[in-house]
This record gives sequence, structure tokens and C-alpha cells, in this order.
Amino acid sequence: MSAELFRDRVRELAHHLGIDGLVPNAHGVVSMAGNDGIWVHISHRLEDDRVHWTAAVANLTGRDSSKILQGVLSANLDQLRTKGCFFALEDTSQTLVLRYHEPMAGLHTQRFLEATDSFVGVIEFWKTRLAKALARTQEQDARSTALEFHGEASDAAIFLNNRV
Repeated sequence: MSAELFRDRVRELAHHLGIDGLVPNAHGVVSMAGNDGIWVHISHRLEDDRVHWTAAVANLTGRDSSKILQGVLSANLDQLRTKGCFFALEDTSQTLVLRYHEPMAGLHTQRFLEATDSFVGVIEFWKTRLAKALARTQEQDARSTALEFHGEASDAAIFLNNRV
């Protein structure tokens, strides 16, 4: 029954957005591409009878991501800047994922539409913040590489290592 209810909610979302042919796949997942190129995946798991909204918001491969992870973990703490969503790191791909859950029971049409809209709003808010943060880390990585190339970083490392 709840799988059928989820399909009904997706149909109502498709109608609300004016999208034809938006239906869950065999695994109960529906995917939509946003204007910003970020895919939103909405799924229903029978095991916990919850709806899950998921989006990969940044790839951190090859970057010093400690400051970014510190920032998103801080946002997770009270969920004030995430509106109930939370961040996670998909370890194998180093992808920063935003996720939100709600129980299927009581998830009427209006709430489903509101939750989807809110999730997309959180993505938009964080996409801008993360793009700026990633650009800063890339600039810092470039400066660090330039310093190492000129030998300054290694001289500093020798100084610091000799002090300990």
C-alpha cells in the first residue's frame, strides 16, 4: 500500500512541476535534474517505510576538504542551516551528499510537495556556499603547490620539524 502511495505522491509532484513521465523505477527511485545540474533522487524504502530525498552536492576528490567537512558537520549539529536535512560523505567517491527523510505515513500531497521544495532550496543555498568554499580550497592548494615548488614550504617544514 505505501509503495502505491509513494507512486501517487510522485505523480502529484510531476503534475505540480509540469513534468511528463516522472515515475519511480523498479527500485522505487525517481530522479530529476535541477536547473543547476544537480540531480535530486527521491526514493521510498519499504524496510523503514520512509521517503528519502538525496542529492550529491559536491565532489571532494583530490582536495583538502577538512574545512568544508568541518563546516557541513557544524551545519548538521542543530540543522539550523539545513532545514532538517543532513550531510554525509560517500567514502568511495568522496562525494558530499545531502539527504532528508520523512515517514511515508502522514506524508500527504501538500507535505510531499513542501518537503521536495524545501530540499531543493537547501541544495541551492549550499551549492553556492560549497562552490565558494571549493574555489578557496583550490586557490589554497595552488598557493601551497607554488610554495613547495619554490622550496619555501619545505624550508618551513624543516624548521617546524626541528623545533619538535
